[in-house]
Amino acid sequence: SQLIVQTKRLFEHDKQPFVMQRASQDFAFITEGRFERMLAPIGEQRVIAQRQDGQLVETSRLSRGTAEQMYVCIRFALADEYAANGVRMPLVMDDLFVNFDDDRLARSLDLLQRVSERGQLLLFTCHRHVVDAYTARFTADSVVRLNR
Repeated sequence: SQLIVQTKRLFEHDKQPFVMQRASQDFAFITEGRFERMLAPIGEQRVIAQRQDGQLVETSRLSRGTAEQMYVCIRFALADEYAANGVRMPLVMDDLFVNFDDDRLARSLDLLQRVSERGQLLLFTCHRHVVDAYTARFTADSVVRLNR
């Protein structure tokens, strides 16, 4: 039984699929290392965050913004995986960054820059702070304002 537990832990730590490895790197980047990775336990339909001190945190125990950042990282990693395999699909996001603080929004936009190099992005928002952060990083001609 101890061998099974150790083998499972080894797989979850070292052998996670590329998408989870990439998502973990991005999550560590967005959170400035407060969380060092995320893992999907074998045979379970959940994702857990791991703090830099090794503590595992269920998504239900994370702030709304941090949980959303975790899932953004998974989406971006999936988009990267598809693009690396020659499948370039548009990525459509609606108010994706609304619950992010300014620092994590800026870091998320850094990741968005990387993803945008591999495919088309459509980012919808009605929040001025998201538009301002976006236009500070991307060209103004990439913003289309829709009227009501």
